Amino acid sequence: FNIPEEANAAEKESAMAVLGVFVRAFDAFCGYSGEHPYLAKFERFLDSRGLYGDFKDAFQLKTGRPWVEARKAGLIEDANVAAVYKQIVGTSEEVPDSLLKSSREEYSVSPKSFAEDVMVWLKGQEDPKIRINFFVDEVGIFIGEDTERMFALQSIAENLQSQSDGRAWIAVTAQEDVEKVVGDMSAK
Repeated sequence: FNIPEEANAAEKESAMAVLGVFVRAFDAFCGYSGEHPYLAKFERFLDSRGLYGDFKDAFQLKTGRPWVEARKAGLIEDANVAAVYKQIVGTSEEVPDSLLKSSREEYSVSPKSFAEDVMVWLKGQEDPKIRINFFVDEVGIFIGEDTERMFALQSIAENLQSQSDGRAWIAVTAQEDVEKVVGDMSAK
């Protein structure tokens, strides 16, 4: 993915933009919402319990629209999502009609939780030798001299390495000399 193009406007001024782009790219790769990370987290939750397929089927029956199209509306579908969730889970627990709003408000992500999600995906693959590679274009332009963004990228890479036993890699491209962009990393 081209990181400057994928960063959303709200994140562009933040060091969290780097993590946000990685999260959205990974979510989309997994078949979850790549536009709304809080929705992807909800979808991942359903999937981890074997309910995601049932949810999508029940949502289409209730609304007449496929979930993957309707999820683009995000919070607009909140009441339908809550009703379908109650239906498929069959819980006696109170489920708020603003289930997605709650999910959005409570959503948080860190390099560690992102790496954990990647590792869960890797462990869920049939072939234990499967690897995942993130190819990130134009890192030099996006990071520039912003040390916070550089540290964010470094933190993502370190967490992926420690969580995935070398099964997750990041490859980056830059138009400029990397030392010129980030400085001499060996200098004291």
